[in-house]
Amino acid sequence: MKKFIIISCTIASLAIILDSIGAWHMIMMFLFVGIIPGTNNALTPEQMLALMSTLSCLVIVRVGVLPIMRKLSAKTNLAARPLKRA
Repeated sequence: MKKFIIISCTIASLAIILDSIGAWHMIMMFLFVGIIPGTNNALTPEQMLALMSTLSCLVIVRVGVLPIMRKLSAKTNLAARPLKRA
């Protein structure tokens, strides 16, 4: 129970700190407009498209493709083992 209270208080403190510095606003401005946090520079639409496409592909590979490849390699490893003779 103590561990749960400590973790929840830590998460709440982190959320309050991030809210006080405006982190949520900075993240949304970066995602929607491409403004780099802490600067006045903005990414071009082509750069944002390339960035979002790359991140989307990485997420799809991590969530979708890697588990399937692990299952297939596990089945292949089981089939490739030689049988023991008595």
